Amino acid sequence: MLDREVAIRYAQALFDSAKERNYLDAADEQLAVLQVVFERDRSLINYLAAPQIDDAKKDTLIRKVFGSDFERGILEFTLLVARKRRVEYLPLMIEEFRDLVADERGIVKAEIIAAHQLSADQREALVKKLQEKLGKTVELSERQDTSVIGGVMVCLKDEVIDGTVENDLRKLRERLEALEVN
Repeated sequence: MLDREVAIRYAQALFDSAKERNYLDAADEQLAVLQVVFERDRSLINYLAAPQIDDAKKDTLIRKVFGSDFERGILEFTLLVARKRRVEYLPLMIEEFRDLVADERGIVKAEIIAAHQLSADQREALVKKLQEKLGKTVELSERQDTSVIGGVMVCLKDEVIDGTVENDLRKLRERLEALEVN
């Protein structure tokens, strides 16, 4: 839980700075690239988080990696994160930052978990219902999970909408157990 709190605090600071300095879109694009790099290979994070590596070497590497292609604010942010020894939280900070940007744009990310891939019509109907409920544009991703008997589970950032058959059966069992039988 502490890692998420740290990530949120840093992400919010970067978001506020990028918005104030008018480089929010560029920061989002650059951090999206960085997010993919970190997902594919954690060696940069591991190097920057290593306590036995001298801070000057870390600064040099950060300036070399981020200096020419990234906004100055992103470079400064990354240097600060490294100096504060919070590098292990950087992927989570990026995720939180990108969520703040999406929220600013009126976009919510939703993950659909189902036993089988949804048809185009099902996906479209689900997106329409979610957009009506949330009042935001929905970016949908899908994940197949064969343990889901039927129905779908929708995962939003702070909410899970469980429309699976298993959940329906669990609710029915709870109602039946709560009944008093004479």
